[in-house]
Amino acid sequence: MKFPKDVLSVMDELKRAGPSRSLDLMKRLTAYPEHEAMWRSLAKRATPRDDTWVWAFLEAVEHASDLPRHQYRSNKDRQELGERIRALSTELKVLYEAAGLSHHVVRLERERIRKEVFDGVYVLEALPWDVRARIEERKIQRIAVLEVLERAAAAAHEELCHATGKVRAGKNVRAIRFLRALAKRNRAKYGTPLLAVIATVTNTLYDTDYDQTDIRRLVTTDRLGEDA
Repeated sequence: MKFPKDVLSVMDELKRAGPSRSLDLMKRLTAYPEHEAMWRSLAKRATPRDDTWVWAFLEAVEHASDLPRHQYRSNKDRQELGERIRALSTELKVLYEAAGLSHHVVRLERERIRKEVFDGVYVLEALPWDVRARIEERKIQRIAVLEVLERAAAAAHEELCHATGKVRAGKNVRAIRFLRALAKRNRAKYGTPLLAVIATVTNTLYDTDYDQTDIRRLVTTDRLGEDA
């Protein structure tokens, strides 16, 4: 097999660096003749003409194969989880306000106070009085804990309940989530999902037997927001 020189260059660099997930992926994606065609298809679209396109594709494959856990749950489960998070957030807010609590978080960057260095996110009201005085003196921005909670819960609800691309939580859910994530990346980068490339890499990593027709169907249903 004759792989593009950039692919071989990345493989050599990964081998020199020692065992890693990236090296394992590269070995799996250079094991069979169909992988040569996959890499050559990507090489034709490579800009700039160096090995950065190989690293970029490898990074995309790693990312698409390790999505947040909720991505592999059914739509019903994600909806229920999103609603529960929002309900618990509201309940906690009510309890907080009923108790008359009012806390704020602040971000300190290597603030030296009393021979101590404060670096990180802190609850303002839980800090020593002299640290709080320094924060007040310097007018360091703070945000209410309840506001952080509300924003986080709203973001979680949006991600869980309004995610595009429905998929049943079946045996191939990880393969389908993977190929859809990779298709989205390829569309943004190349203007096309590269069906043959996605079929090859998905079949290699997930032991599936998809062809381009299968990939086209799965990618199309994703864009329409339908179940696979």
